[in-house]
Amino acid sequence: MTNLAQTNVNNNIVINADKTREIITWNIANKSILDKKQTTSYISSIAYSPDGQWIAAGCKDNNIYLWQHGQNTPVALKYHRSNINDLAFLPTKKL
Repeated sequence: MTNLAQTNVNNNIVINADKTREIITWNIANKSILDKKQTTSYISSIAYSPDGQWIAAGCKDNNIYLWQHGQNTPVALKYHRSNINDLAFLPTKKL
């Protein structure tokens, strides 16, 4: 596991990402997988929005991928000049 994030809405829900280019949403209370999302590039950072409605992944392809809760297709925020090394949502839900 290379990245881990937790939602403020439910402390039992966490997401993790690793070198498989996959983001896994876990319920740590019952040790079950709730969801899996795939990227096309190595994931260097992940973040959960404060309201638990968005997952963001910063990738080595210089893009940020953003998923809305319940959706499998991300919105790509492209054209960054270098790798995305860290992500965070502001309390106002802005990335």
